[in-house]
Amino acid sequence: MDNPIWYHCWVQERQQLRNLKLKDSFKIEVKALLRYYLPINDPNSHSPIIDTISLFQTSITLPCKQIFEINHKDFLRKYLVNSSYATLLTYGSPHQIENQSCEIMAQLRELYISHASSHGFTKSSNLRGKSFGCDVNISIDVPINTSDEELGAQEQLSMQEGVKMVPASHKDVQSLKTYKLPQQCQICLEKFYGEKEKADDDDDVEITAMPCGHVFHHHCIIQWLQTSHMCPLCRSPLSTDNKRKR
Repeated sequence: MDNPIWYHCWVQERQQLRNLKLKDSFKIEVKALLRYYLPINDPNSHSPIIDTISLFQTSITLPCKQIFEINHKDFLRKYLVNSSYATLLTYGSPHQIENQSCEIMAQLRELYISHASSHGFTKSSNLRGKSFGCDVNISIDVPINTSDEELGAQEQLSMQEGVKMVPASHKDVQSLKTYKLPQQCQICLEKFYGEKEKADDDDDVEITAMPCGHVFHHHCIIQWLQTSHMCPLCRSPLSTDNKRKR
């Protein structure tokens, strides 16, 4: 059985809305995403999203009164530029896009009604219109075509993992030390990966970073420190085992 293409849309306010009037307008940022999902046969699990691609992003100015006047199913066709609307047609039928238009307009109407002023449904030339920002997000979920064997293996792997990934804290990420790897060791003057390219085995090159941040071949800096306790480049000292004579 073919896996379906799913469409989702939702409206988000970008600023606090209040006292909306029919003469006001919505400044809408429309963003469309293509999301590839891995089909799984378990009805109790959500299909994992494998990749996300931005299809387009465009701006629309919609007078609030149009929410109640235009044919809802024509919203996307009427207000999107031809190229953006054609992009949606690549992944869905006109009927499916009309359904998304109706859903978006229903959410915009609910947003207006929830934040309308006492004059929100009356026309008054004395009230000056304002512009309010909001986002319209459209996602199109497309299944990845895989063989039965690949799909079974990927489902099993997904079930085995079964642990929700949790990002590291901002504090710990900021505390990570970053080093720049120069092209060559400043002791032997050989490139760090030059010997690896010539070698027959797959051993990684062993390097060592000093407390000051300078990096050398491990064997080079060990041999150096057996003679001098200072960094060859910046002369930053390490501790010594020699006790100062009184």
